[in-house]
Amino acid sequence: MLSKSSTYAIRAVLYLSLHSDVTKKYSPQQIADAINIPAPFLAKTYKY
Repeated sequence: MLSKSSTYAIRAVLYLSLHSDVTKKYSPQQIADAINIPAPFLAKTYKY
């Protein structure tokens, strides 16, 4: 069983794999809003 943080990170990666391209960059807040997860959880997994 995965933790909530791990599940959120996997969902974010899946979102990016479906929606990203070389010209578009997403902030953690944009991704969190798009997939309905708490931004603080996602921000922990995000590095600039």
